[in-house]
Amino acid sequence: MMRILLALLLLVSCTSVEPLERRTLPFHIAIVPMEEPTVGAVSSGELPGKQTAMRLELSQDEITEAVRGALREYCFSAVTVLAREDFEQTADAFERQRLALEQARDVGADLLIELDLRYDPEIYREKSPTFWLNYPLFLFAGPANWFIGDQRYFADAELTTTVFDRHVMEAGNMSIGDPAARVVAASSRYTQTELDFTDRSDGIKHYVSGFLIPSGFLGRESESTQQEIHAKVIADLRTQVVQGIQSRRRELLRAEWISPVFLDPGQVQMRRDGNDVVVAGSVQLREGGLAERVHRIVLSVGTEAVAVEPTDAPTAGEPGYRALRFEARVPVDPGAETLRIECEAGSRDRFIRSYTFGLPK
Repeated sequence: MMRILLALLLLVSCTSVEPLERRTLPFHIAIVPMEEPTVGAVSSGELPGKQTAMRLELSQDEITEAVRGALREYCFSAVTVLAREDFEQTADAFERQRLALEQARDVGADLLIELDLRYDPEIYREKSPTFWLNYPLFLFAGPANWFIGDQRYFADAELTTTVFDRHVMEAGNMSIGDPAARVVAASSRYTQTELDFTDRSDGIKHYVSGFLIPSGFLGRESESTQQEIHAKVIADLRTQVVQGIQSRRRELLRAEWISPVFLDPGQVQMRRDGNDVVVAGSVQLREGGLAERVHRIVLSVGTEAVAVEPTDAPTAGEPGYRALRFEARVPVDPGAETLRIECEAGSRDRFIRSYTFGLPK
């Protein structure tokens, strides 16, 4: 009997969580300071279980910092949060637009990200399907029932992450949110989590009680429970932002609907040579598109920029594209960590796409 119970405990305690992997995209991202979250209310019957006395409270600063850290760690070569103080001094939408583009240009960002948070503060609870294990484990295996996820908590929080191309916004005098400059949009949502007694316990009093009462009845709306739910909401939103961005890798790199030119990061090679970095790669130009040629590639590692004109590559480009080869020697400023490559194409219209790569050590 004891072996069966312990086997069941092991089974329900093992959760399969897919770890995040670093898949860096060569962009410098500027995150626009988030406006106040939209706080709603749960409709009757919308969430399972019974409403608790606990409340969910999320601030734009903690969500922004969580997203910034996740994008920098797993998605992009550089991430900058624009200065909130300047945005707080104006409520004018046009001034907000001007500040966002000005600051993004000053930090050398390629893309801008706008975050929009909506959540309901109510938290609901119900017993999980494994709650029944509290009884046999409490009777025959002592504190083993402390590690069962025996309570489920429900809440509703949604984060929208929208990526815009800075150059398109500047060229078209567009505002943040304009779909013509949007590269991708992803939605992240928290719905529920399952907690065990060790997650919910507020300290020694709860643990002492856990020897006298099955722990499934303890700490169900404790301060620790509320903190765990709060942390889980942020962690879930953070993870889903990364997964959403990584799943849109092709769209981010190509953005075919906003520009006829893109850089293939897999074709870019860099090597350090003294105080310079030697860069070679290929840029792809859509055949029969709005741009007849790529005028130049501008590369910089710090203050000094080097411009080169690409030539036809010996190998074919992507289907529907013409591959153009470039190579340049670029001076490296002391302390610089990234290489910026700007591709300029066009005929009557001018198209610019830029990319930011981490430098080789």
